[in-house]
Amino acid sequence: MRKIILEFVGGSWDGKNLSNDRADPFEARLAVRKYLATENGEIGRTVVMLTERAGEYFCLADDCVGCGRQTYRVTNRLEVGDEVLVRFELQMLPAAPTLDGPAADVRWQ
Repeated sequence: MRKIILEFVGGSWDGKNLSNDRADPFEARLAVRKYLATENGEIGRTVVMLTERAGEYFCLADDCVGCGRQTYRVTNRLEVGDEVLVRFELQMLPAAPTLDGPAADVRWQ
């Protein structure tokens, strides 16, 4: 198998890398799993990563807020020889809508 290097930008994984050739078997398996989950690093695909504080939370819903989960999107993929470098960037949640302008005139019934 090719050497897979996953690079993270933003969030709690900022500046960290995962690779399938690391001595730590958990990290090596995690790199392969996240690579395959993105269809071999296809740009635009996303993965969910746990933050370092994830163990402090107990959540039942996949999309709950504050559960120690962060979504990363593949933004770049580079193949050099027998290595594949995949860059993930943190995806921020959309901002909450404001009640400025015409929407502020809505009357609740």
